[in-house]
Amino acid sequence: MSEHYLLEVPSGKLYRIVLAKPEAVRAISSRTAVKILKELAKPTYASDLAARLGINEQNVYYHIRRLRKFGLLDLVREEERGGAIAKVYRAKAGIVAVKLFDTESERKISGRVEPGPLRPFISNGRLNAEIVIGSPEPHGKYRSPASDGFVAIALAMFLGSFLREIRFPVYKLDTQVREVDLRGNLILVGGPKANMISNSVNNEMPARFEFSESRREWLIKSRTRVHAGKRIGLIVKERNPFNPESSVLLLAGTGFRGSAAAVIGLQKYLNLLKDSRALIVAGLDSDADGIIDDCELLEVVR
Repeated sequence: MSEHYLLEVPSGKLYRIVLAKPEAVRAISSRTAVKILKELAKPTYASDLAARLGINEQNVYYHIRRLRKFGLLDLVREEERGGAIAKVYRAKAGIVAVKLFDTESERKISGRVEPGPLRPFISNGRLNAEIVIGSPEPHGKYRSPASDGFVAIALAMFLGSFLREIRFPVYKLDTQVREVDLRGNLILVGGPKANMISNSVNNEMPARFEFSESRREWLIKSRTRVHAGKRIGLIVKERNPFNPESSVLLLAGTGFRGSAAAVIGLQKYLNLLKDSRALIVAGLDSDADGIIDDCELLEVVR
């Protein structure tokens, strides 16, 4: 399904929207439906939603069916809860637009979007960083092959929207990185288990990876919380430990699904990305096809 966006002029802000059929207006014509959509800005069980709004659960399901019919809601996941299968829903977007008829566009956007928080990794329409992914061969301290290099494809497509020109090669394996490369801006894909450069900067990040011997899994730890699970991703923008004049952007997960969540989170929460800040996200499979295609924000670490 195509994604649609609303460009706000003159601020230049871009918002994700649902482009709905005119019939969808009926689904959001009641106050209850609007309340449900607002509450579903975050993934929620229908039963919890009914309790929160103080309305009958069957009434909630009635509106959910109508809202899903017109593509305004996503089924995020199904879970066993109290001996039954419970469904978690989320609003597709906070803005709904209705297209009444075909019309000519008011404006064609040909320029590049300003990089904002992606500075200094993007400068003057050019990539000003080394993208480093883990080697697919067993290597490094943990003798582990990287399985999350595929998320670099999504990352490259996102970064490409800010670029006027692209140089090749666009990435290096961690086994190919030289000492001189380490002194520049770095975009690191993958966690310390499979990316040696991520491992070397891990302890300098505001939130970091740690292997739990008792649980036999990788965790992400902030100053106050511990996050576990294969879908947890970490996004960090920090000074480069090898050269304080440069910066590091770390996009990594406790597993390859977590790394995918981190790349999605970079796009979704880019406005929250600041220097010396970490964002911790959890990957979501919104259409239940086994592929991480969305995420939710768990913690902002300053």
